[in-house]
Amino acid sequence: MGGNSPGRLAAAVGLIVVLAAVLLWQFFDWSSDEPAGSDVVTIGTPAPVVVSDEAAWVAAAQDALDAWARFASTGDLAALDGFLDPAGPQYAQLVGEASTIGSGEATYTFVLENAAAAMRDGFPVVSGTVMILRDGEIVDEVVWDLHLIEGGTGWLLWTVEDRG
Repeated sequence: MGGNSPGRLAAAVGLIVVLAAVLLWQFFDWSSDEPAGSDVVTIGTPAPVVVSDEAAWVAAAQDALDAWARFASTGDLAALDGFLDPAGPQYAQLVGEASTIGSGEATYTFVLENAAAAMRDGFPVVSGTVMILRDGEIVDEVVWDLHLIEGGTGWLLWTVEDRG
Protein backbone atom coordinates (compact mmCIF):
# COMPACT_ATOMS: atom_id res chain seq x y z
CA MET A 1 0.00 0.00 0.00
CA GLY A 2 2.71 2.44 -0.94
CA GLY A 3 1.95 6.06 -1.71
CA ASN A 4 3.39 5.95 -5.22
CA SER A 5 0.94 3.77 -7.08
CA PRO A 6 0.70 4.29 -10.86
CA GLY A 7 -2.99 5.20 -10.61
CA ARG A 8 -2.34 8.04 -8.19
CA LEU A 9 0.46 9.42 -10.33
CA ALA A 10 -1.75 9.38 -13.41
CA ALA A 11 -4.54 11.18 -11.52
CA ALA A 12 -2.15 13.85 -10.22
CA VAL A 13 -0.69 14.45 -13.70
CA GLY A 14 -4.21 14.61 -15.16
CA LEU A 15 -5.28 17.14 -12.52
CA ILE A 16 -2.19 19.30 -13.22
CA VAL A 17 -2.87 19.22 -16.99
CA VAL A 18 -6.52 20.26 -16.49
CA LEU A 19 -5.55 23.10 -14.14
CA ALA A 20 -2.87 24.28 -16.58
CA ALA A 21 -5.39 24.23 -19.46
CA VAL A 22 -7.93 26.27 -17.47
CA LEU A 23 -5.29 28.84 -16.49
CA LEU A 24 -4.05 29.14 -20.09
CA TRP A 25 -7.62 29.54 -21.34
CA GLN A 26 -8.29 32.34 -18.82
CA PHE A 27 -4.99 34.10 -19.55
CA PHE A 28 -5.16 34.02 -23.35
CA ASP A 29 -8.94 34.29 -23.76
CA TRP A 30 -9.06 32.49 -27.11
CA SER A 31 -12.74 33.31 -27.45
CA SER A 32 -11.92 36.95 -28.34
CA ASP A 33 -10.76 38.53 -31.59
CA GLU A 34 -8.32 40.69 -29.62
CA PRO A 35 -4.61 39.74 -29.49
CA ALA A 36 -3.58 37.39 -26.70
CA GLY A 37 -3.16 39.16 -23.38
CA SER A 38 -4.86 42.28 -24.71
CA ASP A 39 -6.43 44.68 -22.23
CA VAL A 40 -8.65 46.30 -24.87
CA VAL A 41 -12.22 46.71 -23.73
CA THR A 42 -14.83 47.55 -26.34
CA ILE A 43 -17.84 49.28 -24.82
CA GLY A 44 -19.61 50.36 -27.99
CA THR A 45 -19.77 53.33 -30.31
CA PRO A 46 -18.65 56.55 -28.58
CA ALA A 47 -21.37 59.16 -28.17
CA PRO A 48 -21.05 62.24 -30.38
CA VAL A 49 -19.84 65.42 -28.73
CA VAL A 50 -22.81 67.71 -28.25
CA VAL A 51 -22.22 71.44 -28.05
CA SER A 52 -24.90 73.36 -26.21
CA ASP A 53 -26.89 75.93 -28.14
CA GLU A 54 -25.50 78.67 -25.92
CA ALA A 55 -21.89 77.65 -26.59
CA ALA A 56 -22.59 77.52 -30.34
CA TRP A 57 -24.12 81.02 -30.22
CA VAL A 58 -21.16 82.47 -28.34
CA ALA A 59 -18.75 80.83 -30.79
CA ALA A 60 -20.74 82.22 -33.75
CA ALA A 61 -20.72 85.70 -32.18
CA GLN A 62 -16.93 85.59 -31.70
CA ASP A 63 -16.48 84.31 -35.26
CA ALA A 64 -18.58 87.25 -36.53
CA LEU A 65 -16.49 89.67 -34.46
CA ASP A 66 -13.31 88.12 -35.90
CA ALA A 67 -14.68 88.66 -39.41
CA TRP A 68 -15.64 92.23 -38.51
CA ALA A 69 -12.08 92.84 -37.27
CA ARG A 70 -10.66 91.52 -40.57
CA PHE A 71 -13.03 93.87 -42.41
CA ALA A 72 -12.01 96.79 -40.17
CA SER A 73 -8.37 96.02 -40.97
CA THR A 74 -8.78 95.78 -44.73
CA GLY A 75 -12.10 97.29 -45.82
CA ASP A 76 -12.77 94.05 -47.71
CA LEU A 77 -16.46 93.14 -47.47
CA ALA A 78 -15.65 89.55 -48.46
CA ALA A 79 -14.22 89.12 -44.94
CA LEU A 80 -17.82 89.23 -43.66
CA ASP A 81 -19.09 86.42 -45.91
CA GLY A 82 -20.55 83.56 -43.89
CA PHE A 83 -20.43 85.52 -40.62
CA LEU A 84 -22.83 88.46 -41.03
CA ASP A 85 -26.21 88.20 -42.70
CA PRO A 86 -26.04 90.29 -45.89
CA ALA A 87 -29.73 91.19 -45.42
CA GLY A 88 -29.15 92.44 -41.88
CA PRO A 89 -28.80 96.02 -40.65
CA GLN A 90 -25.24 95.49 -39.32
CA TYR A 91 -23.99 94.36 -42.72
CA ALA A 92 -25.71 97.35 -44.35
CA GLN A 93 -23.96 99.72 -41.94
CA LEU A 94 -20.56 98.18 -42.69
CA VAL A 95 -21.17 98.40 -46.44
CA GLY A 96 -21.60 102.15 -45.92
CA GLU A 97 -18.29 102.33 -44.02
CA ALA A 98 -16.25 100.20 -46.45
CA SER A 99 -15.10 103.10 -48.62
CA THR A 100 -13.69 104.95 -45.59
CA ILE A 101 -11.38 102.13 -44.48
CA GLY A 102 -7.81 102.17 -45.72
CA SER A 103 -6.48 98.72 -46.46
CA GLY A 104 -3.85 97.61 -43.99
CA GLU A 105 -3.59 100.92 -42.11
CA ALA A 106 -4.15 99.10 -38.81
CA THR A 107 -4.85 95.60 -37.58
CA TYR A 108 -7.97 95.23 -35.47
CA THR A 109 -8.96 92.52 -33.02
CA PHE A 110 -12.38 92.23 -31.35
CA VAL A 111 -12.47 90.14 -28.18
CA LEU A 112 -15.75 89.05 -26.62
CA GLU A 113 -15.56 88.76 -22.82
CA ASN A 114 -18.05 87.75 -20.14
CA ALA A 115 -20.39 86.39 -22.80
CA ALA A 116 -23.83 85.09 -21.94
CA ALA A 117 -26.34 83.75 -24.45
CA ALA A 118 -30.10 83.40 -24.32
CA MET A 119 -33.13 83.36 -26.57
CA ARG A 120 -34.90 86.69 -26.90
CA ASP A 121 -38.02 87.16 -29.04
CA GLY A 122 -37.32 83.81 -30.68
CA PHE A 123 -33.73 84.60 -31.66
CA PRO A 124 -30.40 83.97 -29.91
CA VAL A 125 -28.72 87.01 -28.39
CA VAL A 126 -25.16 86.98 -27.06
CA SER A 127 -24.45 89.70 -24.50
CA GLY A 128 -20.98 90.69 -23.40
CA THR A 129 -18.17 93.18 -23.31
CA VAL A 130 -16.27 93.61 -26.56
CA MET A 131 -12.70 94.85 -26.35
CA ILE A 132 -11.67 96.54 -29.59
CA LEU A 133 -7.93 96.56 -30.13
CA ARG A 134 -5.98 98.36 -32.85
CA ASP A 135 -2.45 97.07 -33.36
CA GLY A 136 -2.69 95.33 -29.97
CA GLU A 137 -3.80 98.36 -27.96
CA ILE A 138 -7.29 98.76 -26.53
CA VAL A 139 -9.08 101.60 -28.31
CA ASP A 140 -12.60 100.92 -27.09
CA GLU A 141 -14.59 98.77 -24.71
CA VAL A 142 -18.28 98.37 -25.47
CA VAL A 143 -21.13 96.36 -23.98
CA TRP A 144 -23.11 94.83 -26.81
CA ASP A 145 -26.00 92.49 -27.47
CA LEU A 146 -25.15 90.58 -30.62
CA HIS A 147 -28.34 89.38 -32.30
CA LEU A 148 -27.97 86.21 -34.36
CA ILE A 149 -30.06 84.67 -37.08
CA GLU A 150 -29.82 81.21 -38.56
CA GLY A 151 -28.31 81.22 -42.04
CA GLY A 152 -27.55 78.51 -44.55
CA THR A 153 -24.15 77.78 -43.01
CA GLY A 154 -24.99 78.30 -39.33
CA TRP A 155 -25.55 81.28 -37.07
CA LEU A 156 -24.94 84.73 -38.57
CA LEU A 157 -24.72 88.13 -36.95
CA TRP A 158 -27.87 90.13 -37.71
CA THR A 159 -27.26 93.30 -35.73
CA VAL A 160 -25.57 94.75 -32.67
CA GLU A 161 -27.31 96.67 -29.92
CA ASP A 162 -25.17 98.96 -27.76
CA ARG A 163 -26.04 98.47 -24.09
CA GLY A 164 -23.29 100.73 -22.75
